[in-house]
Amino acid sequence: MSQRTERIDELLRQEIGKALESELADPRIGFVTVTDVETSSDLAHARVWVSVIGTDEQRKETLAALRRPCPTSVTGSIPRSGCAASPSWRFRLDESIERGRGSCI
Repeated sequence: MSQRTERIDELLRQEIGKALESELADPRIGFVTVTDVETSSDLAHARVWVSVIGTDEQRKETLAALRRPCPTSVTGSIPRSGCAASPSWRFRLDESIERGRGSCI
């Protein structure tokens, strides 16, 4: 992964996190933290890893809401990141915190 891709991934993580926090009014989206973004080398696709606090059902509802077409409030922030076009998003649940918490008990 190039330094440019790493910088874009980090910038996208911040921008998507801000948009999810302040610009979306979907009640199905619970407390979400964007933990990582992995863009393809051509910047056409991006995996967005999210951590969701809540029950299994709340996590499923949040992911379902995130997987619907992204509103322009989220995709509209991408040109500010230096990308020519907005990548296609694939939201994934980051379960590393849950796995880590289970091993500490």
